[in-house]
Amino acid sequence: MGPTPLTTKIPAAAPQTPPQAPPPAPAAQGGGTPRTGAAPAGPALLEGRYEVLDVIKSGAMGCVYRARDTRLGTIVAIKQLLPIFGSADEVAYGEERFREEARLLSQLHHSGLPKVIDYFSIHDPSRFAGAHHLVMTYVDGADLETVMASGNKNSLEVEEVLDHTCQILEILIYLHSQAPPVIYRDLKPSNIMVAGGRVYLVDFGIARVFMPARKGTAIGTSGYAAPEQYKGAAEPRSDLYGLGAVMHYLLTGSDPQDMGSTIFSFEAPRKSNPKVPGWLNKLVLSLLEMSPDKRPPSAEKVLEMIQAKQRLSGIARKIIDISRIKIT
Repeated sequence: MGPTPLTTKIPAAAPQTPPQAPPPAPAAQGGGTPRTGAAPAGPALLEGRYEVLDVIKSGAMGCVYRARDTRLGTIVAIKQLLPIFGSADEVAYGEERFREEARLLSQLHHSGLPKVIDYFSIHDPSRFAGAHHLVMTYVDGADLETVMASGNKNSLEVEEVLDHTCQILEILIYLHSQAPPVIYRDLKPSNIMVAGGRVYLVDFGIARVFMPARKGTAIGTSGYAAPEQYKGAAEPRSDLYGLGAVMHYLLTGSDPQDMGSTIFSFEAPRKSNPKVPGWLNKLVLSLLEMSPDKRPPSAEKVLEMIQAKQRLSGIARKIIDISRIKIT
């Protein structure tokens, strides 16, 4: 869960055992991301309200639970930041990051983003000492990493990739249009959920408000993070680089995280997938330019370009269909 630090300015805490939770209730009907397993027995309720059902995913810094809101009778997702045992700076860093995520998400309202329902901390040493919890709407779907892994898919169909891309661009346009802009900074398949044809961006653990001329911590996921993120200089076009890396992966099946020392050396997607049209091949490579100035100027411009190409493609198909009609 969460990003790999690109520069270790604040050392990550050692992996810890997630807090114990009750045996799982029956899984929600319909599809969904495969659970990592039930959380073992522990306190029946969080905050006397949220019944933990199972673990969606977990990592060194925390985990995400699927839970039932006993007050409203709804299923929710609860992101938990585990207690961080280390220096005072490490503890303060982790806690502030979590508060920032809560404040950020509470101010954002878009159909492609999870909605914050509640936020609380537990400081009872006998239970979840110092643990912070963010309660969000639950997305019952599958992330793109899982989609690609299922059935050993080498790639997705071009039209499916374009549909996902357009929806992601709409979310990025919303984020980047905030004042000041919100940069997601960690676009990758595992953070992109698909449910009922809708795309959602989840896990805002490292999203931040963009303040011009101000550098931040170098953080992101190797292979998907733009070069400038290694310098702590993320900006809106950094998200376009991440989108380009995601598109490349979905079109080719080649995961950028496996590229090692050649993480910035992307081959043309059409080389391994002949179905990729020339204009899309060129677009993906332009999104993956090393310099932000050489990438498209904005998410809005990229969306306009894709939609224009799709319209032309639709017109061309109609012309072909008409030409095939036999005059009797």
